Amino acid sequence: MKQYIRRNEKQMEREKDLAKQLIKANKKDRALLILKRKRYQESMTEKMLQQLDQIERMVSDLEFVVIEQKVVEQLRHGNEVLKRMNQMISVDDIERIMDETKEAAEFQEEISNMLSGKLGEDDLEEVEKEFAKLIENEGELDFPEIPSESLFAKIPDKIGKPFY
Repeated sequence: MKQYIRRNEKQMEREKDLAKQLIKANKKDRALLILKRKRYQESMTEKMLQQLDQIERMVSDLEFVVIEQKVVEQLRHGNEVLKRMNQMISVDDIERIMDETKEAAEFQEEISNMLSGKLGEDDLEEVEKEFAKLIENEGELDFPEIPSESLFAKIPDKIGKPFY
């Protein structure tokens, strides 16, 4: 089509020059006929350009539709994959895993505290209570009773000699 349009444009230039020569030669009827033909070719060329533009728009629209179809297909595929993945992992599994992870982290923290010598809140409360009790009973120390009998008397004679 583009070649045809170029050929027509060259032809119209030649006809315009020919019409000028015919006017100079005083052949106005023939010059008018050639100018009418030139005008007809111009209108035909313009129609062809419009059709060419329309064809290019249609091709562009078709290409865009193809791209849209690919996008929709990829979205559909992605949605299917997402659904399959959601079926593989349930909410209960995730909650269970999160609980296990939390328990493991708490256990690890407890071990770290034990290794570093830190006491937990319960242990600190016990220490505070014991400390308060000691302060109350400051004068009264609670030692075990001294035995009245000899401790060595309870050792069997099989050994033979006393330890001291």
